[in-house]
Amino acid sequence: MFAIRRSRLVSLMYLGAIVGLAMFLPEAVFAQPYKAAVGYNQLATELGGSLETGAGVNVALVEASFGAANRYMPDTTNSQFSGKTILEGSGATNGNSSHALTVGQYYFGNSSSMAPGVTNISVFEAGSWINSRLAPGGGGTPLTENFRVSNHSYVARTADVSEANAVNYLMRMDYYINQSGTTVVVGTDNDTTVLPRLFTQGYNSISVGLSTQSTKNFSRGFTNLYGNGRVKPDIVVSLNEGTGMDYTSFSTAIVSSAATLLHAKADTLGANAADARRPEVIKSILMSGATKEAGMNWDRTNTRPLDETYGAGQLNIRNSYYTMQGGQFNGHLSTPTSQIGLNGWDYESSLAGNTSMFYEFAVGSGGVQDISMMLNWNIQVTDTDAGANFLPAATLSNLSLSLLDSSNNVIDFSNSPVDNLEHISLSSLNSGTYRMRVDNLSSFSSSFALSWRMTAVPEPGSGGVLLLFTMGMLARRGRRPRV
Repeated sequence: MFAIRRSRLVSLMYLGAIVGLAMFLPEAVFAQPYKAAVGYNQLATELGGSLETGAGVNVALVEASFGAANRYMPDTTNSQFSGKTILEGSGATNGNSSHALTVGQYYFGNSSSMAPGVTNISVFEAGSWINSRLAPGGGGTPLTENFRVSNHSYVARTADVSEANAVNYLMRMDYYINQSGTTVVVGTDNDTTVLPRLFTQGYNSISVGLSTQSTKNFSRGFTNLYGNGRVKPDIVVSLNEGTGMDYTSFSTAIVSSAATLLHAKADTLGANAADARRPEVIKSILMSGATKEAGMNWDRTNTRPLDETYGAGQLNIRNSYYTMQGGQFNGHLSTPTSQIGLNGWDYESSLAGNTSMFYEFAVGSGGVQDISMMLNWNIQVTDTDAGANFLPAATLSNLSLSLLDSSNNVIDFSNSPVDNLEHISLSSLNSGTYRMRVDNLSSFSSSFALSWRMTAVPEPGSGGVLLLFTMGMLARRGRRPRV
């Protein structure tokens, strides 16, 4: 009953493709301003040859058929894909897709992406992928796969899929993410403010919009099914404002490329690698790294963690990379006995219901600025049917995030009644000792990911603003007994 047939049950629309557009993009386009705008060029300059390339990370590209049934593959002979193995995951294609070509170039192209080292890619037609992976056999249990990142630059709109079917597919996608550990990046729609039903309104995926809303419209705002009132998109990015190239399909691919780079960085973290690869950790680090650009008029409230247009802000891979590099730190169930660095993250597999966890940090005499703290957790989906069909039911934990001073007074907090994320963003903090507090307000245990970044301001006379990369003794190298 859940099988997708594009002509009847749901229509899957590729995003932002103009027929022939991607076929004729000049190579000069791929010296793109977006790499500077998202911090990649600066990061590459700072790290040189030591910057990860995505090598060793298996990825998936899921594309709606372009122009004809089962026409979903990029042109694998394109120079951006030389040295790569690109598999036809949905069987023989009926021809190349210019949309898939451009999305693939921004996702894993040799010079056009932030993950040029990716060599193993599986490409699927979207309807086939949903039928064979989310609802195999017409309603079976979603598959568990080994893709680290999966890009979905297509949507199904209100007229394309019923509300009941959309909710079912969204829960299946969230289940798939939990079981496979895949970072799934999905697009919003173009030329409308209306949120599509698939797959933008999920919990565990990363939804992507445009940072150039003033010149290119895209869907945004509050979810209206499967948990009303959550803000989407989660993060935004644009290719090159004013060129006509700003489409959510391609911005989605850029975020997938950034996620792939972070997965490659996670592989270098030894005992902490498994935690760093988790989809909620990658999502948290990407979102805490996002910047609030001039002109966005970005804002949040204590009960609305994200901006209604720009989510957490514009992707900044440099911020996110150094947040991951800052290290994994232990939280404490009581008074902390050690401090965390000014950039870092944590993953906790279980925080008991009605329990709090604390993270203490010290700010030097110069203070800090540009503070971003992001708490993420996945919605849990279970099968309620004892038979062959998969009947999903979802359970959402209720967590909150607070920033406290040394006397445990609350400076700021984020406590959304509907989201699976919380966000605190501040312009500055004076010198002193502070704590982040994660509260599990549920009656049952919950896992979570937490990431944070801030810029230390040196004392007068010591030079410009410096970003402290806190590694070494403070960073956690494997689990320690919790205090």
